Amino acid sequence: MGQVIAHIGRREKSRLRLELRARLDIIGGIKQCLVTDISKTGARIEVDNPPRAGECCMLLADTLECFGTVVWRSNTACGLRFDDEIRDGQLIGLRHNSEVAADVEKREVTNFARKWARGR
Repeated sequence: MGQVIAHIGRREKSRLRLELRARLDIIGGIKQCLVTDISKTGARIEVDNPPRAGECCMLLADTLECFGTVVWRSNTACGLRFDDEIRDGQLIGLRHNSEVAADVEKREVTNFARKWARGR
């Protein structure tokens, strides 16, 4: 436990910033969440009523499934440390899929606004 506390606030690996919808499985149930940054060793998750530090969980985001432990928590987010490092290829794939999903969502919103403006 002391080792986890010693690393809080220090980044061991560089992080990739993104916005990727995901699912966080914890003992109390399943929570929809948003991965806002991720590295090979952990991630920052935005979620309502985040789990407490020390809780074990599983993160499912796109093609990624990984087990981890919550190492910090705020009112709207938490930080996870993965049990096993994720591969570089998985990080690249997550970034690509996050960008594609953002582009699709942007087009859908634009199309909806156009239809609404035309009275359809």
